[in-house]
Amino acid sequence: MKRDGSGPIWQVFDGPRWRRTAIEALRSSLPRDPPPVWVVLLTSQKNRRFEVARISAHEKLRAFQAAGVPAQLITVSNWRQVATSRESLILSDTLKVMQHPLPQEIANLPVRNDLDFNPGRDWAWPAVCEATKRALIALGGWRVEEPVAVVGAKGFIGKHLVSMLEAGGCRPVALDKDDSLSALSKVNFVVAAASAAGFLTVRHIRSTHTVLDLGFEKTKSGTAIGNLTTAAFQKANYATPVPGGMGPAQIAILLERYFVMVVGAWPTSNGTGSN
Repeated sequence: MKRDGSGPIWQVFDGPRWRRTAIEALRSSLPRDPPPVWVVLLTSQKNRRFEVARISAHEKLRAFQAAGVPAQLITVSNWRQVATSRESLILSDTLKVMQHPLPQEIANLPVRNDLDFNPGRDWAWPAVCEATKRALIALGGWRVEEPVAVVGAKGFIGKHLVSMLEAGGCRPVALDKDDSLSALSKVNFVVAAASAAGFLTVRHIRSTHTVLDLGFEKTKSGTAIGNLTTAAFQKANYATPVPGGMGPAQIAILLERYFVMVVGAWPTSNGTGSN
């Protein structure tokens, strides 16, 4: 499993390739008048979390449009064009991708036809959690009986990752930013899902670690950074890059879910780690 691409790891997990494969599969199978998708970004506060959500929303929008899906970005400035209230927007039958965080007044309401997360109906786990599970399997060497450390386990994604792994028979090691991270030395697989750029350093990461970095933040210079420092990324046996790692893999899952809703069963040999 070499970082230079010579090992088998790059043959089985490549986030951008998963996304390209999903775009191509969807584009070649769309019906004549495919149903639209709303990418919903209702966060209004101009802060670090908004910037992350904005970038993510635009990436998802571009992917759906590249696949030929009539996708529209719904924001605080235009949502009244498609709904009479925010409640009616999230309860509409239109397929949608809800970008978190949501406004507090609708944060706890059920969202109809959300391709990202629809517990109790279509999708039990957020798309990034499904992408994480597939990436772990694709990365070779991981088996469900082997513990996985989830750093950021109290966050929105982290808590669902822990629940998903437990439901699949795994024993996750749930850690948060305020916890001692000494337990990382006892595992080989780490999922970094904390809302803290550069939080994991060479003190935390071992040369035997395989790390899936779900973090994303822009520095003042405009550089993208995940939960790992550059030195920690270089020290790990393998770590997903930021950008270009788990973000594209998450989008591939969203495209696959649209395919299932609109076209039918996802092709068996699909290149997105689902077989």
